[in-house]
Amino acid sequence: MPPALSAARRRKIQMAINAGRRPTRGESNRTVLATGAGATGRNKYVVLADASAMLTPAGEFYYKETGKRRPEAAFERSQQLISRNGNDYIRTRTGRETLVRSLKADGSTRVTKTGQAFFRDKFVEFVVHVPAGIVGTRQNGTQHVRQEWLPVHKLGLNSIMENARFTPAQAHTRVRSRILSELGLRTQGGETVLLEVSSEVWTYDRSRDDQWQISSMATQVDAEGRVDVQTALRQPMAALPEAPRSCASQLPFADQILPEAFENHSDKLCVARQLAALLQRPLVQIVGTFTALKWGDEWKQVGLTAEDLKEFCVSEGHPFFFMSSGRLLLTYEPPENT
Repeated sequence: MPPALSAARRRKIQMAINAGRRPTRGESNRTVLATGAGATGRNKYVVLADASAMLTPAGEFYYKETGKRRPEAAFERSQQLISRNGNDYIRTRTGRETLVRSLKADGSTRVTKTGQAFFRDKFVEFVVHVPAGIVGTRQNGTQHVRQEWLPVHKLGLNSIMENARFTPAQAHTRVRSRILSELGLRTQGGETVLLEVSSEVWTYDRSRDDQWQISSMATQVDAEGRVDVQTALRQPMAALPEAPRSCASQLPFADQILPEAFENHSDKLCVARQLAALLQRPLVQIVGTFTALKWGDEWKQVGLTAEDLKEFCVSEGHPFFFMSSGRLLLTYEPPENT
């Protein structure tokens, strides 16, 4: 909870209102109100709102007293960072690039006032695949060996989150350290065992220690502090019913909606059917991919969730954007080297 506004601060704001002073916006994009000169002759002020238009207790009091229109955010919080020469910028609503984060010579980062507002309640979820060696036994008793990358959610590590203020390199180091410390790995024959399934043993392939696959998805908390991404991701998806077809033009990105989204089938393959049409691949191939990802075909009884679609996109190297209630909640961009 923010600290309560003191009676003295209320009086200063009220005096500024009576004097006809108006809020201004400075280089940091914060909204401030001048309250007069201090003992040293320098102007004093109170902060009414940060760059993302989040009101302070002083701002709540000021706008309640005056009835004036509250400030709007100086930038769109869901935008992508502009990275150049070790610095990260965002674009304000006026089109100006503003520095939000810079990399210092010692490897640490400096986050500006605007950056603090941009990164507030903003996190990055990391999708991690650990290099693994697999030894399995065939039905005839012979062994097979292959190399793979094991997604860590198969090991029970879900929602690997870091604050967005960290640079990608810093976040990757923190993520790797967390995974290795939380797995509680055991060894077998000198090898670190990650997973045992059916007749196969998956071990951590240290010879490929530099080949971790780490990609990221931006996640943003809403104004009330709720993170509803995971809940929404786990809702089974279905084809749109026939009724909305006539008003499809009112839906977001209407021109991107596939005709297959409106088809009515008795099965639970609507998502797979749309992917087959979008990627121009046989439906049986898409179904087979999901069966492998879900380690079985039980999903055909209930359908697929957005989380399943996210996993498909990650495994196939496709971008993924997730919207709910008109808000962009999650994005995934494949690593450049895939």
